[in-house]
Amino acid sequence: MRHATDAMHDAITLFPDTSIPVLAQTLLEAEADGVCVIDRSGALVGVVTAMDLVFREAPVHAPSFVALFDLVLAFGQDRTKKDLERIQAQTVGELMTKELHTATPETPLTEVAGWMRDEHLSMVPVVSKGELLGVVTRRSMVQHTLTHFTKA
Repeated sequence: MRHATDAMHDAITLFPDTSIPVLAQTLLEAEADGVCVIDRSGALVGVVTAMDLVFREAPVHAPSFVALFDLVLAFGQDRTKKDLERIQAQTVGELMTKELHTATPETPLTEVAGWMRDEHLSMVPVVSKGELLGVVTRRSMVQHTLTHFTKA
């Protein structure tokens, strides 16, 4: 059985107070899909992906309103709020995703791949005892596949 560590590579890390232009430059220079955000003690606090920057440029989703008798119901307000927060973000900490899917070194690679497929994740941090060990990315999964097939 293959595990997360089999397709893991070093994580690119930034601090929450890093500016959005520095984030963009880091992603371009590293040809990376995302970065892990760590606090000053080195603890993982979030991730930011290239798609987070793409979403900053996309139109804001306006809430939908439905009139029912004398009531007016609004739907989609949370999405609108998130869109506005992304657009206004000035730092990595303001843009990052805090609710993370993380793997341990022993997490089966099939499980990591399932999260990536089902949740549309471009990267999954690998942690052990609170320490960031690396990340599994779409690119590292492709590299692992190539390595696996060329050994066979």
